[in-house]
Amino acid sequence: MKTSKILFILFLPFIFAFTPIADEISQAFKSGKASKLAPYFTKQVDLTLLDEDAIVPKAQAQKKLQTFFDQNPPTDFKILHSGKSKTGLEYSIGTLSTKNGEFRVSLYMKKDGGKLRIQQLMIDKD
Repeated sequence: MKTSKILFILFLPFIFAFTPIADEISQAFKSGKASKLAPYFTKQVDLTLLDEDAIVPKAQAQKKLQTFFDQNPPTDFKILHSGKSKTGLEYSIGTLSTKNGEFRVSLYMKKDGGKLRIQQLMIDKD
């Protein structure tokens, strides 16, 4: 029982650290509107959509992501795991449910201009 309380207290700051951006990003994925995700992108985004992988400008990433959403209309999005790497990148891994099946979403974020921004976005068939 004490171990559970200690673990909860230790991880409490991490839970609150990821909640605001995680909620906003989750809502953006659920809506299927890339325009709601684009404000969280860095100037250049390492974007992987299924078999296509490229580093693209923010505007192009938005267009490619919107095309993906148009072809795979989202029905739900859940973040399954979030954390912080030793190099300082924060990450989230989630499941995007669409009318065409489920996809695994991996986000890698870094501080940019004092705000957390998506540097890498990967969407793969689950």
